[in-house]
Amino acid sequence: SCWFVYKYDNDVSKSLKLIWFDKRFFSQNLKMVRVKNRYILVQFMCNNRSETETFALTSRQVGTFLQQRIEKYYGEFGIASMLRLHVIYFNEKTRLCIIQTRHGPHRFVTSILPLLTVADTESVRYRTLYVGATLQQCQKFVARYQQNYVNKMIGSYRGEAQRERFIEDVTRVKQI
Repeated sequence: SCWFVYKYDNDVSKSLKLIWFDKRFFSQNLKMVRVKNRYILVQFMCNNRSETETFALTSRQVGTFLQQRIEKYYGEFGIASMLRLHVIYFNEKTRLCIIQTRHGPHRFVTSILPLLTVADTESVRYRTLYVGATLQQCQKFVARYQQNYVNKMIGSYRGEAQRERFIEDVTRVKQI
């Protein structure tokens, strides 16, 4: 079995040549490459809101905003390398966000986060809390962080119903 591929000739006439490839050549010489991802845990710190107020922003808005800023600071090379940028987790209560990128270009995201001061129309600071190789390790860090957040903030809520609602809001996971 074989493949036929059309290829442009270097001739001025740009004529097409029919090239024959043997499948055995490709199966012996080409190997799969492992794709490494990095997961960046970011917290949004609102300058003009208290910690108890929710932050109404969707994960899609965060993703498009980050892609626009990467294009602004790194140009076409930056945006081309960040085609695999996904916001896979966003919690409005704790303002935590997990961003999935490819290994290597993840440095573009981590380098522009301190430069950003706005999210949507809000004045915001971005804190990079964790950069991990697996989503499972990142989720473990989120669970520990949310438990510390609950322990810190639970005293400000009166009544059992408010506390239960607060804990439910904090531990809720919103995904795309």
